[in-house]
Amino acid sequence: PKSTLFKLQFTAVTSPTTLQNTGFETATDWTMTGSILTSDQKHGGTNSFYIGDGIDYQDAAPWTIWWQGRVATFTCWVWANTANRGRIGLDDGVVATTYSSYNTGVSAWENLSVSLTLDSAATRIRCYINNNGGTANCYFDDATLNNSSLYLHTPVLLNYQQKAVLYPDQREIIA
Repeated sequence: PKSTLFKLQFTAVTSPTTLQNTGFETATDWTMTGSILTSDQKHGGTNSFYIGDGIDYQDAAPWTIWWQGRVATFTCWVWANTANRGRIGLDDGVVATTYSSYNTGVSAWENLSVSLTLDSAATRIRCYINNNGGTANCYFDDATLNNSSLYLHTPVLLNYQQKAVLYPDQREIIA
């Protein structure tokens, strides 16, 4: 029988790209331009961020070029008493910010989600939480950045000296 040889390209992953303070329990890690830490409404834990009118953001870290050309998904729970005010967004430093749909304004927690295919020259993953004007009460809590694509492939090589797992990025048939 004829066999096929494959050439594999690997990326060493020592630490996944993550967000900090995703439960909005402290007034840290997010660039806060319009929010305050509050316990008035909370989805999980003891606090959330209240934004009266404005936008906060956080750059996921550590940044790695592995993300270039890949999909990132940001989700966050949003509570608002007025429709079409609360939303979340993603940008990669190259492409204009991509936003989720707005909240429906049901005075209950809604899970919003936004996905972005990062540009091949992306320089970051920036996650936004936004109350887009008006006098609506918008609260944000329990955010996640989905980097599960990092683990879509079974690791095929372990590097114990650098404490890294190597995952195949692509395969190329060479014979």
